Amino acid sequence: MNKLFYSTLFLFLLLSTACQQEEECDKKTDVYLYSGLYEVNEEETESFKADTVSIEIEGIDNIYQFSNIKNFKLSLNPLTDYSTLFFYCNDTIDTISVHYMKMPRLVTYKCGYVYYFDISNINTTTNIIDSISIVKSLVDLEDEENIKIFF
Repeated sequence: MNKLFYSTLFLFLLLSTACQQEEECDKKTDVYLYSGLYEVNEEETESFKADTVSIEIEGIDNIYQFSNIKNFKLSLNPLTDYSTLFFYCNDTIDTISVHYMKMPRLVTYKCGYVYYFDISNINTTTNIIDSISIVKSLVDLEDEENIKIFF
């Protein structure tokens, strides 16, 4: 009888812990490339406000669309060591190639891994974009500007 009681108690405890729901991730897990838009003039650099901007990332079925913006954020492709962005601004297109090294980082056990990106180089065509400068090469969980795009 004692064996039956302990066996039943053990089975009950085992089943009750197996049915508990997992705790949700309470940490930030979205890694974005933050970009600011700037107008170049001889005296100082000023924020540039674009009427309409659409950005398509090669290999990703997502088009980012913005209106009246001075900055934007978007995800880089974690499957390659570069992302090619097709940047449509005020009816003109430029191509931006961002080259980086991917670095997996454990957020927490519950949240899993995310990819950080260390930008090594950026190339662009110059139809409407004048130049691009890297402000902070590490693209991580922080909401900080990584690149400046000059018009």
